[in-house]
Amino acid sequence: MSPISIYKKQLQKASRALARDQSQLLDIESQIQELQKKKSEITRQIDEDISNVVTKGMLYFDSEKRTQLLDDAAQLSYSQMKIEKIRCMDDSNWNADNVSLETITELQAMEEYVGENSPGLLSEFGKFMLGGGNK
Repeated sequence: MSPISIYKKQLQKASRALARDQSQLLDIESQIQELQKKKSEITRQIDEDISNVVTKGMLYFDSEKRTQLLDDAAQLSYSQMKIEKIRCMDDSNWNADNVSLETITELQAMEEYVGENSPGLLSEFGKFMLGGGNK
């Protein structure tokens, strides 16, 4: 075999490998585009879900519920700093511009804390039976 025919075979082999690699590259680029579309869609859905959680939280934690929750939390020695941070959000500030997912999450945690640490009915009955229930 002559050197020219050897080089010709090597060139044909390299050409086939290049065509295969280009095809694979196009497939990868297509997959990347598809993943970017999915990421964009998921990000949009997450943003929408966060907005819904904040909106529902704002409705759930209305002025009366917030006030009662903050008062109860203060009586149960919840973090005064966190209580004041939320307390400063009066009704004029209780809107989508000022309330974040973090605020709603903090209120949920506070509500759980109050629920877990509030004296129950049995405790109140015990105080009453011991003569401490009359105020």
